[in-house]
Amino acid sequence: MFIIYALESKLLREIISLIMEYDYMLEGYITNVFRLKEDDDTGLTNLKALTEGGFICNIYLDSDFYYIKNPEINDIQVISPKKDFEGGEVDEIFVFPNNTIILPISHNGTEYIYIYYNLSLSTESFLLFENTSYVKQCIKISETEFCFGFHDGTIMVWDILDKELKYTLNKHTEYITDLLLLPNGKLVSSGFDSLVITWNLETKNPENIYISDQNIYKLYHISDTKICILNSMRKSVITTYDYKTNEQKSKALKNRMELIENIIISNNKIIFKQKRNIVVMNSDTLEIDFKLDNIHSIDTIILLPDARIMTKSINLTIWNLTTKTIDQISPIGTSSIEIDNLIVLPNNLIAYQSDKTIEIHN
Repeated sequence: MFIIYALESKLLREIISLIMEYDYMLEGYITNVFRLKEDDDTGLTNLKALTEGGFICNIYLDSDFYYIKNPEINDIQVISPKKDFEGGEVDEIFVFPNNTIILPISHNGTEYIYIYYNLSLSTESFLLFENTSYVKQCIKISETEFCFGFHDGTIMVWDILDKELKYTLNKHTEYITDLLLLPNGKLVSSGFDSLVITWNLETKNPENIYISDQNIYKLYHISDTKICILNSMRKSVITTYDYKTNEQKSKALKNRMELIENIIISNNKIIFKQKRNIVVMNSDTLEIDFKLDNIHSIDTIILLPDARIMTKSINLTIWNLTTKTIDQISPIGTSSIEIDNLIVLPNNLIAYQSDKTIEIHN
């Protein structure tokens, strides 16, 4: 019985492989493959999709970054800050609508924060400010105002048009781990000091302070008053907190050794990967609605615009959470090359591979 089952399973895998290979060749899945620098052996960091199309990235330990406007052709533009940053490093790239880029660069103990306007039209930039503490987080809170969270726990709000510091929020004592702007205009900040603070930006004062028993890793928006909290030292626990009612709920998953990763929020559901499972949880009750079990080792979960999810392992798989079924499986890369990073554009899928090549898939 076991031998027959093994033979059938092997035959089935071969048939699926042939079907997928045929589709792969028939549809011309890969539309372009290129490297940013032929002599680069360090690898990319900060691979980010742009809201107006294309993507940007930078090479590790490099102060330049690269703008790829049309991924299907080798339309690569190298963008260098005006100041000479030899030996400087881009810590993070923050991307906002209209392809506005905020670029913090560390150089000789100083953080230089550059602004780039609409890369698809021009590369005009200016140095917004310098600081001795590193930028950890940045979000847009109005048409011209951006909120920066620093390594020393300081939060600053700058007007990028007037190049003016509007105000500073001081309450955290450790570095800022996340910033979140709620639809009602409240700002929520979390820090390595285990604090989650809800700020009233009109009065510039804390409206609520939640003290966790663990350091905070990430915040996720659920509703106007409710957030999901992921703790950095206890990632097998999901916590929700409502700052209006002061209600806090926590759910520890059965296997505490399997960390929760890649949380996404969709339709009042908390969706995350945990080792070989995709877990869908009700955000009100924290009860598990269902699991997609024993999937091949999952690297990434991405929420698609139509509320389906895409997972990356050996292949790309698109899951329909309503029917709990697979809608599509597509091969990506080759079996000998790992995919280090993956982003989704409106018409393309960008895969950065371990051999330092960038594959463009339609």
